[in-house]
This record gives sequence, C-alpha cells and structure tokens, in this order.
Amino acid sequence: MLAPWQHDPHCDHEAAHLLAVALARRLGLRHWSYPVWGWTLPASADLAGPMPDGIRLDIGRDLAIKRDAVAAHASQYGGLITDDPNGFALPRNLLSMFEQPFETFLRNPA
Repeated sequence: MLAPWQHDPHCDHEAAHLLAVALARRLGLRHWSYPVWGWTLPASADLAGPMPDGIRLDIGRDLAIKRDAVAAHASQYGGLITDDPNGFALPRNLLSMFEQPFETFLRNPA
C-alpha cells in the first residue's frame, strides 16, 4: 500500500495517509509512504515518532516520463486561477524535488 507521508502538511494528504494506515492494518498489508509537501518542512520541524527509514528508487531511465507527467498537472503551476491573487501554485523549491532521478519511499511501522 502506498500513500502520502504522515507528516505531509496538506489536509488531503493527511486524510489519505490515515485511510491507508487503517486499510493496511485491516488487510495486513505493508504500508509505504512518499513525501510531497513534506519536502518543504524546515529541518527544525518536530516530527513525532521514530526517524523514518526507507529506500530511494532509481528512476533515471524514466525521468523524462515523470517530468511530462508532473508538467501535465497545470493546476499545480499557478496561472490557472486568474480571479484570485492568492491562487494556488506549488513553490519552485518543491517542484525541483520532482526533477530528481529517484523516488523516495518511507517504510511505515507494521
């Protein structure tokens, strides 16, 4: 089972994580997480629980496909909502995390 990381500071991601935890327990599945907004947390952020461990999956061979997939989400880049000066856009430092030749997956406690 794969869902957003528990410390991802986004309400939809938090809800998806909690649902995945409950479902993984109920079905006896291994639960892995991935950070999205979590990459923007300051190093000094106080995260409850043990330090996570995980893996990096090399996707260098498929990086161009990933870039195209991320770029296809026009709503994430801003400019789509023109009637709200505070319209949503992912910050550049977060978008740069999606340009890495690897994916990070965190192992959740069983």
